[in-house]
Amino acid sequence: QRIAKIPNLKKVVVNAQKNWAENYVDDWILVDTTNHDATIRAVSDYAKKNQVDGVVTFWEDDVLLTAKLSELLKKPGISWKVASKARNKFAFREFCKKHHLPAPNYSLVKSEDELREILKTLKLPVVFKPTFGSSSAFVIKAEDQEEAFEVYEFLKRNINTQTESALTDGLEVMVEEYIDGDEVDIDM
Repeated sequence: QRIAKIPNLKKVVVNAQKNWAENYVDDWILVDTTNHDATIRAVSDYAKKNQVDGVVTFWEDDVLLTAKLSELLKKPGISWKVASKARNKFAFREFCKKHHLPAPNYSLVKSEDELREILKTLKLPVVFKPTFGSSSAFVIKAEDQEEAFEVYEFLKRNINTQTESALTDGLEVMVEEYIDGDEVDIDM
């Protein structure tokens, strides 16, 4: 709402339908933002007829799309390459490892057989989490091997985009060693 009150700033919302923000914005681009190609076409068409000075999102689900739009429109913003590494927990762990930054031991899990091998090298307890996602949805700790297999089976049966829309970018699951202490969350 603060942005809505800035004078001389034309605000355009890209969304599937108009919503509560209708009284705060000047224009709408109505498109399903989970369809990046359609959204890019719609915003490109809009930008051909209207001046666009910037792109911003406050929605976790649209971080990658916003990066693509910033690049397309040649506006300041995080590049898609950087955003995709920050948004994908597995890719972020790989970045940390490559640059010798501290990170827990981790692995993608694609099958029970893989999980069996992974658990031979990871110290228990472990935490399962979607590589994408937010708000700790589907993040589950397992204390021992038996519980790890139960958690993995639960995730295979239940992980979905209806429960957690931020998973639209991918449903992959990773497992990593549990680190005891205060949770740290960085939103930027």
